[in-house]
Amino acid sequence: MFKKECIVMGKADIDKVWGLYANVSKWNEWDKSIDKVVLNGDFKNGATGTMFFIKKDVPPLSFALKDIIEKERFITIAEFADIYVEHDHGIVTSSNGEISIQHSITVQGTNENMVQGIGASIATNLEESMKAILVLSS
Repeated sequence: MFKKECIVMGKADIDKVWGLYANVSKWNEWDKSIDKVVLNGDFKNGATGTMFFIKKDVPPLSFALKDIIEKERFITIAEFADIYVEHDHGIVTSSNGEISIQHSITVQGTNENMVQGIGASIATNLEESMKAILVLSS
């Protein structure tokens, strides 16, 4: 299993943060590995979509949304071959007006080398993406 967690904190407007999350066409503004994202329907539990990546040797990734709590968290899940990928996105507000953005990536499967490689690849720009959310939301 591969697991990576990251937390960044800063001043940001929670409505803008959630807007960047809920509007999947904006995911490429904060995650520079993404070319575009297509969602089949509204941003709600069970909705499915496809991520297309900048690197053309990375195939499109189908995903589903779950555990959506507006302005708090959502999870994307993807399954392919025998690999399961879960990306948890969370927002916590503090009493001093700062926002904590918390992301965790979990990858599981029977081929441990593949799991570690996919996990490392996904996590490469995790902190950079989260910092971009703060910048775009302040």
